[in-house]
Amino acid sequence: MKIAVEPMLLEPYRKLSAFFGGGIYEFKNSPDWDNIGNYFISKALVDILDFQDAVLLSKNSSDDAIKYVNENCSVYIIRGATMLGKGKISDYLPVNFVSKIKIPIVWIGYGPESPLGVKNIELTRDDVYVLKYIHDNSYGSIVRGDTSAEVLNKHGIRNVYPLGCPTIYWSKMPENKIRQPSWDDVAWSWREYLYSPNMEDELRNKQFKAVSMCRDKSSRLSIIMQDMSERHWVEYSMANKQGGIFEYFDSLSWPPRLIKKHVHLDKLDDSIQEKYKNYSYRELINWMKNNIFYSFDVHSYHKEINSKTFVLGCRLHGNMIGLSHGTPAYFYAYDERIKELVDLLKVPYGSFSSEEFLIPNLDELDYSLYEKQYKSLYVDFYDFLKKSSIKNNLQSPYV
Repeated sequence: MKIAVEPMLLEPYRKLSAFFGGGIYEFKNSPDWDNIGNYFISKALVDILDFQDAVLLSKNSSDDAIKYVNENCSVYIIRGATMLGKGKISDYLPVNFVSKIKIPIVWIGYGPESPLGVKNIELTRDDVYVLKYIHDNSYGSIVRGDTSAEVLNKHGIRNVYPLGCPTIYWSKMPENKIRQPSWDDVAWSWREYLYSPNMEDELRNKQFKAVSMCRDKSSRLSIIMQDMSERHWVEYSMANKQGGIFEYFDSLSWPPRLIKKHVHLDKLDDSIQEKYKNYSYRELINWMKNNIFYSFDVHSYHKEINSKTFVLGCRLHGNMIGLSHGTPAYFYAYDERIKELVDLLKVPYGSFSSEEFLIPNLDELDYSLYEKQYKSLYVDFYDFLKKSSIKNNLQSPYV
């Protein structure tokens, strides 16, 4: 099967199977300090889809490229993202670009970027045109939850399926049994910033408090980081392990190059202490610097997170990558993006209120509702791909 894909789907790859064909090759280093969690979505979806060639197509593509896609590809697949917001859809997929595409456009796993409780999401006229064009010419799209579905329903778009994020189905198995959680080997998924800027101080205060509590309870604790906003932590941690050298691959420059950056650890330590002095105490900050996990490699995250006995914290996909493979995960619903997903999945989660943003009692965590819901969602996800004529590697739930 030859498909067309937009750029986000191939973020975790260096070489594309574009007009010349020829396979896809993974790379090990982040090109631009982006959110590695986005790469989890891309890799999960690439693993799920069954194709030989993926032709890259974007709003900057030429008319000849669009003509090639229309004549040679069966579907144009768009990877989910937090794009359900005023002007975002038509900016990424302009009307004059989308209207030239004559094959089905299938958007998988998109949702809102809005503060908790804000469900009245506005769209522009062009946003609505693009969404209607996509849905009028395909079986439908997959959104992350009911909040997203309601936004589209309000504009008369009904063939919308709230099935979550592709990362949920990464195992490609029709059942997902969650292991019993314990404090033996735990990971906290750290988040530096929020979509709600006025809550960022509160976020840091609560995370430091939670990390301290987790450290007291667990035999082993690591802090999972995955975003460019956490660069100061990551640079210190990685350079400290490599004799003051921070090494990364810059694939955006030409020619692409491996960069070895000499890091002044003392100065970086001072800046970290200064940045967080109002949120925590020196001993905990020092401990965190030396217990960080970060990698440019998606597979390393997969291995690290799924070696844990329990994962919790503020990163949606940092938790999801564990949950999708049976690792017990605990979420914190601090924005609508996460809230609609945890409601859909029926997983245990905590709120962001001052009293409730605490670590859970593991004896009270029950994943039976999630396991039942997963089986139902998996069937719907499998059926959606089949009805959209998208070949896939999912194990059939009907066997």
